[in-house]
Amino acid sequence: YISDGPVWEVKPEGTYSKEKFRIALGNKFLQSMVIPDEDDDSTYLAKGYKIIEAPIDFRADFLDDIDRALCDFAGISSSSITKYINGAAVHQLTTNRIQNPFIREILEIGNGPEDIAQYYDFFDLTKIDRNLKSKPLFIHMDMSVSGDKTGISGVFIRGKKTSLNTEAQSADLFYSLAFSVAIKAPKGRQISFEKNRNFIRWLRRQGFNIKGVSTDSYQSVDTGQQLAAENFNYTMLSVDRVDSNTRICKPYQYLRSTVYEQRLEMYEAKLLIQELTDLERNMDSGKVDHPEGSSKDIADALCGAIFNASSHAEEYAHDYGETAEELLRANDDSYKLDTNQIASSMEDELKRLRADLFPSMLVHPSDADLGTYNYSMYNDIIIL
Repeated sequence: YISDGPVWEVKPEGTYSKEKFRIALGNKFLQSMVIPDEDDDSTYLAKGYKIIEAPIDFRADFLDDIDRALCDFAGISSSSITKYINGAAVHQLTTNRIQNPFIREILEIGNGPEDIAQYYDFFDLTKIDRNLKSKPLFIHMDMSVSGDKTGISGVFIRGKKTSLNTEAQSADLFYSLAFSVAIKAPKGRQISFEKNRNFIRWLRRQGFNIKGVSTDSYQSVDTGQQLAAENFNYTMLSVDRVDSNTRICKPYQYLRSTVYEQRLEMYEAKLLIQELTDLERNMDSGKVDHPEGSSKDIADALCGAIFNASSHAEEYAHDYGETAEELLRANDDSYKLDTNQIASSMEDELKRLRADLFPSMLVHPSDADLGTYNYSMYNDIIIL
């Protein structure tokens, strides 16, 4: 006797917990998802979802990789290849509040002696939000020599956002896409690794707060050594590596979670959006790749930048003094904060820092009195 039903219906009663959680089954246009406990079924039914219930024992598996869990545990068939990120989820991230500083999405620049152009010649600094420029910036380069394009992306860490995954809130960062570009070598030429490095150096000279630079492993040793020698925090990072035990590509898994939890804002970048929505995952190998005839150079660069930034979550999640307005904007509508309470908390923190740093002062200076003291002594406190 062969059954293709859910495993919790096939195995004997009592094998799994009686406590249930709900799953919204999508279709070609709707990404399947685990329904938050507080949400009502009617909202999902109205959108065209079908809802099933599963024992709470499987919740972690469905949160981790819902497509594989539906296939492995719910008995819901899936093709060997499936789209990895839902297009509607990507489009929800776009905003006109930020812009791509690159005037073109693809630059044709090579290593020929007559090719004196640099990437920054096509970079418009006026398109960068001044409030973002001082934020921690992480850059990833998906390297190539000829044939494939080199993808370069940068993301700012804006702050924190409440996550759908309550177990990981302490490390859930909110990102803003700084730039994305693809570099294509002219016919008969190769992409210049030196121009790749020159762009990173130029960004630092312009005052960007570069906290991490990463590249994939392809032809990256020399680039890594030179950037590290210039005091850049360099990391070699492969976004295509799949864990042999779990068959999960962790960098892309994190990118997908970031997209679905809306912890990324991005401008309308047609090529990047196309690459993200074209991504496919092989259910057997776990590899995330692009369909034949397309590319994922910039998608790889974005994935690498975000994954590298995520490893610094505890370091930068609370730094750089977000204003109350930024904190409110970074969090969703269900996460309400009192602006006055935030201002009061910051004032108390300033007083505490003054007491810690200058214990010899019996009376702490008021804001009006700061001018009578050495400004450099209070510089850090004023910035905070």
